[in-house]
Amino acid sequence: MTSSIGNSFLSFLGVKLFSLNPSLMEEPPAGLEVTGNDICFFGPNGERDVDSVTFCRELPDGKRALLGSWYLSPERHVAEGLFFFILFIGCVMATYSKLAKRPGLATPPSLVIRLLTGFCFFTTLAYKIVGYSGKILFFVMPCNVSWSLAFLVCFYPNLSAHASHVLCQLIFASIGLCVLAIAAPDTSDLILPGEISFFFFSHYSLLMIPIFHTTSGHLSTLPDSTQNEGWVSCFFKWTLYTTGMTGLFYFCFVTILSIFSGHNLNYMLSPPPTPGNFIDGPNFRVMSAACIFILFAVTRILGMMIGIMVKFLTQLKVASKKTSKIA
Repeated sequence: MTSSIGNSFLSFLGVKLFSLNPSLMEEPPAGLEVTGNDICFFGPNGERDVDSVTFCRELPDGKRALLGSWYLSPERHVAEGLFFFILFIGCVMATYSKLAKRPGLATPPSLVIRLLTGFCFFTTLAYKIVGYSGKILFFVMPCNVSWSLAFLVCFYPNLSAHASHVLCQLIFASIGLCVLAIAAPDTSDLILPGEISFFFFSHYSLLMIPIFHTTSGHLSTLPDSTQNEGWVSCFFKWTLYTTGMTGLFYFCFVTILSIFSGHNLNYMLSPPPTPGNFIDGPNFRVMSAACIFILFAVTRILGMMIGIMVKFLTQLKVASKKTSKIA
């Protein structure tokens, strides 16, 4: 009886979710034209007659590369959405209260970092606006979101030190995703002049942002000495918090936005292009979530190692100054 009610509930929510965009196909269209009459969307209400469908040849250049689909059934999306929401909101709620509150206002980053951040943020925004209809939605891709957070750190007026530190932690955690984007780039929809070159420039530049914040004191990857925090506690606190925030954003909000818009934003509707297609099949979203946690954990470990090195070099510099003064 309980199982029957649960299935009916999922079916009901699945129907409501499907109604957001009945025009999506069961599989994403091929990246290149195959038949000359490839279909990219069904009719507004799911009609499949020739007069109602949207042929891929009718779309502007670059748009068909990342279209959404019902690769997973609406019911599967509902079930996963509920699971991910409970999981990720639990991660955030369990760790947010443990984030040490930094007093006062944040110190603005250096002029070079502000100029670089402003240039990359506005150039990315310009490419999204000038591109095909709906391309602006791809501003939710991880590296674009990181530039948005970096823009807030640089230019938001009277930003508190605590907010700045949390934003820098989120930027730092996603650096692994930036490395993946460089190692296995998907440039299939980058067709504007200079767009591919700027793609690599902005991603390499983004790698420099957390390095600056770590060396300047805006970001600490070490345990909080004011709370007598241990290394393990610090590791899990920030890994779970950043994973939870990222998961809530993509596996809940961006997924619904993807369905509604018909775009495969951050590969929330069908698997991403990975070497050997190791993230594939009906469980690709679960696999993606697990990979994000592992990637964030590895990034955190590397960050703690860098933090130790920065602390050691700082202490060495201070000791050297004291010695020179005595001499």
